[in-house]
Amino acid sequence: MGIIIVIVILLPLGLFFYMRSVNSRKSYQCPNCGETLTVELMEATRCNVCGTVLKKE
Repeated sequence: MGIIIVIVILLPLGLFFYMRSVNSRKSYQCPNCGETLTVELMEATRCNVCGTVLKKE
């Protein structure tokens, strides 16, 4: 009975949140060095290479 609950309820719920996080990924290109950075659920971040602040457009 417990395994049925996991398969029927928790697995679809996990897939829903996974797909939501995949759809929220955005790619930014650093205007300073040209590095491409992919982030999730962030408005602004810094370039991993040069530290330039990348803002959501």
